[in-house]
Amino acid sequence: MFWVLLLSGQATAPAAPTPLPDVITAYATAGATIIAVVGLIATLVLARRDRKQATADREQAATDRADAKKELEDQRAEAKKTLADQAAQSDERLSRELAAAEERFQRERDAEADQRRHERQVAAAAALLERVGAAMVQFDVLWGLNIVPQGPAALANPWATARQLAAREAIRSLREAAYVTARVLDDWEVVARYRMLVQLVLTVADAPRVFEEKHADHLQHEHFRGRVESDLRNYAKVVMITLSRYMDGKPVPKLRADEYPRFSRQAEDKASWGPSDFTSMLEWDSEELIDPGDTRYRPAL
Repeated sequence: MFWVLLLSGQATAPAAPTPLPDVITAYATAGATIIAVVGLIATLVLARRDRKQATADREQAATDRADAKKELEDQRAEAKKTLADQAAQSDERLSRELAAAEERFQRERDAEADQRRHERQVAAAAALLERVGAAMVQFDVLWGLNIVPQGPAALANPWATARQLAAREAIRSLREAAYVTARVLDDWEVVARYRMLVQLVLTVADAPRVFEEKHADHLQHEHFRGRVESDLRNYAKVVMITLSRYMDGKPVPKLRADEYPRFSRQAEDKASWGPSDFTSMLEWDSEELIDPGDTRYRPAL
């Protein structure tokens, strides 16, 4: 370049040397510029890092909020489920308690009803027992009671007439109870035995007319009437023992169909009727002692 300028005649004199302070200023300016650029770059880098950190913090905060929200929802759901389970358990427990209380109340009502029914049955059995006892007192005038002459013929013996009226009243009461009071009892065997006694009593009260129609030959035997009365008394004792054991809740001895008294058995048979299952019982001896028809306990004349 110098030679070109020289040949062209346009060469210029060299520039004057730059003063030292200006060089220092230039270097200082350049250094300051570099420092500024470096600072700017550092600032940009730090700002970018801060932005990333802020973004990460926001994302972490969002994640934390989401986790906290999910945890809260889970806690609420768990609490709701726990409350629902507790409510269900409470309802189930309450239902069981109500069912148990209702069952207990029903048992108590049934027990009270059973007790009242038992009391009515015991009272009915006691009433039947009383009627049997009242009828047994009249057994000695029972024979042919329904065909005893009425009117002037009966006035010849006023005492007999009074006894006959009392006997008829006892029989009426005995018969009436068979269709009213006996229906309260819940043991058909007990009811059947009582009604059989009523049938036997009515049969004896209609004697000798009943026996004249079917068993006239029996009337020819002197002991026949006494045997009939004895059979009737023994069967009445069976009924009294049956009613007493029923009232006490004790088992009642069974009677087979062929063990019931039959007035039509052989006329020569002088033995009184009495089932072995009853005659061997202590109650039989007790009833024997209080039998109102026993001659040992009649007034001595």
